[in-house]
Amino acid sequence: MANSKKYYRNKADRVFQDWFTKENPICEMCGETSSCGHHFHTKGASSRLRYEPDNMIPVCNSCHLKFHSRHSADITSRLIDKRGTEWSNKLLEMKRDFSIKSDTITFYKSIIEKYG
Repeated sequence: MANSKKYYRNKADRVFQDWFTKENPICEMCGETSSCGHHFHTKGASSRLRYEPDNMIPVCNSCHLKFHSRHSADITSRLIDKRGTEWSNKLLEMKRDFSIKSDTITFYKSIIEKYG
Protein backbone atom coordinates (compact mmCIF):
# COMPACT_ATOMS: atom_id res chain seq x y z
CA MET A 1 0.00 0.00 0.00
CA ALA A 2 3.04 2.30 0.18
CA ASN A 3 2.36 3.44 -3.37
CA SER A 4 -1.34 4.17 -2.91
CA LYS A 5 -2.90 7.60 -2.99
CA LYS A 6 -4.42 7.00 0.46
CA TYR A 7 -0.97 6.25 1.91
CA TYR A 8 0.50 9.52 0.58
CA ARG A 9 -2.57 11.57 1.60
CA ASN A 10 -2.35 10.22 5.17
CA LYS A 11 1.39 10.88 5.28
CA ALA A 12 0.89 14.41 3.92
CA ASP A 13 -1.79 15.02 6.56
CA ARG A 14 0.58 13.97 9.36
CA VAL A 15 3.49 16.00 8.02
CA PHE A 16 1.33 19.11 7.53
CA GLN A 17 -0.25 18.85 11.01
CA ASP A 18 3.18 18.37 12.63
CA TRP A 19 4.58 21.36 10.75
CA PHE A 20 1.57 23.55 11.52
CA THR A 21 1.53 22.76 15.24
CA LYS A 22 5.27 23.38 15.52
CA GLU A 23 4.93 26.74 13.71
CA ASN A 24 1.83 27.73 15.73
CA PRO A 25 2.33 26.58 19.34
CA ILE A 26 -0.36 28.81 20.90
CA CYS A 27 -4.13 28.28 20.66
CA GLU A 28 -5.57 31.21 18.75
CA MET A 29 -8.83 31.07 20.66
CA CYS A 30 -7.69 30.92 24.30
CA GLY A 31 -3.91 31.31 24.45
CA GLU A 32 -3.15 27.83 25.81
CA THR A 33 -0.68 25.46 24.12
CA SER A 34 -2.03 24.31 20.76
CA SER A 35 -2.42 20.60 20.13
CA CYS A 36 -3.42 20.65 16.46
CA GLY A 37 -4.57 22.73 13.54
CA HIS A 38 -8.31 22.87 12.96
CA HIS A 39 -9.44 23.14 9.33
CA PHE A 40 -11.82 26.09 9.05
CA HIS A 41 -13.19 24.59 5.83
CA THR A 42 -13.15 20.86 6.43
CA LYS A 43 -10.90 18.51 4.50
CA GLY A 44 -14.02 16.88 3.06
CA ALA A 45 -15.51 20.20 1.97
CA SER A 46 -12.40 21.35 0.14
CA SER A 47 -9.37 19.30 -0.81
CA ARG A 48 -7.96 22.55 -2.24
CA LEU A 49 -7.78 24.02 1.28
CA ARG A 50 -6.64 20.82 3.00
CA TYR A 51 -3.00 21.99 3.13
CA GLU A 52 -3.57 25.76 3.08
CA PRO A 53 -2.08 27.35 6.23
CA ASP A 54 -4.60 30.23 6.08
CA ASN A 55 -7.39 27.64 6.42
CA MET A 56 -5.88 26.35 9.67
CA ILE A 57 -6.53 27.54 13.19
CA PRO A 58 -4.05 26.55 15.91
CA VAL A 59 -6.16 25.21 18.79
CA CYS A 60 -5.87 23.36 22.07
CA ASN A 61 -7.92 20.22 22.66
CA SER A 62 -10.65 22.12 24.50
CA CYS A 63 -11.15 24.71 21.75
CA HIS A 64 -10.93 22.03 19.05
CA LEU A 65 -13.81 20.21 20.72
CA LYS A 66 -15.80 23.46 20.71
CA PHE A 67 -15.40 23.71 16.93
CA HIS A 68 -16.90 20.22 16.67
CA SER A 69 -19.68 20.64 19.24
CA ARG A 70 -22.87 22.54 19.81
CA HIS A 71 -20.67 25.59 20.53
CA SER A 72 -19.33 25.64 16.98
CA ALA A 73 -21.39 28.64 15.82
CA ASP A 74 -20.14 30.74 18.76
CA ILE A 75 -16.47 29.91 18.34
CA THR A 76 -16.66 30.22 14.55
CA SER A 77 -18.26 33.65 14.90
CA ARG A 78 -15.51 34.73 17.31
CA LEU A 79 -12.87 33.51 14.88
CA ILE A 80 -14.35 35.43 11.93
CA ASP A 81 -14.64 38.55 14.10
CA LYS A 82 -10.98 38.13 15.05
CA ARG A 83 -9.58 37.34 11.58
CA GLY A 84 -12.02 39.44 9.59
CA THR A 85 -14.40 38.88 6.71
CA GLU A 86 -11.61 39.55 4.20
CA TRP A 87 -9.88 36.39 5.45
CA SER A 88 -13.13 34.42 5.28
CA ASN A 89 -13.89 35.68 1.76
CA LYS A 90 -10.36 34.85 0.56
CA LEU A 91 -10.81 31.26 1.72
CA LEU A 92 -14.16 31.02 -0.06
CA GLU A 93 -12.50 32.16 -3.30
CA MET A 94 -9.72 29.61 -2.85
CA LYS A 95 -12.29 26.90 -2.11
CA ARG A 96 -13.90 27.59 -5.49
CA ASP A 97 -10.56 27.38 -7.34
CA PHE A 98 -10.32 23.98 -8.97
CA SER A 99 -7.25 24.77 -11.08
CA ILE A 100 -4.93 22.89 -8.71
CA LYS A 101 -5.00 19.11 -9.03
CA SER A 102 -5.03 18.30 -5.34
CA ASP A 103 -5.90 14.61 -5.26
CA THR A 104 -2.92 12.95 -6.89
CA ILE A 105 0.08 11.09 -5.51
CA THR A 106 2.33 13.74 -7.06
CA PHE A 107 0.46 16.48 -5.21
CA TYR A 108 0.67 14.65 -1.88
CA LYS A 109 4.39 14.02 -2.38
CA SER A 110 4.87 17.76 -2.99
CA ILE A 111 3.12 18.54 0.31
CA ILE A 112 5.33 16.04 2.14
CA GLU A 113 8.42 17.63 0.63
CA LYS A 114 7.24 21.20 1.30
CA TYR A 115 6.30 20.71 4.96
CA GLY A 116 8.44 17.68 5.91
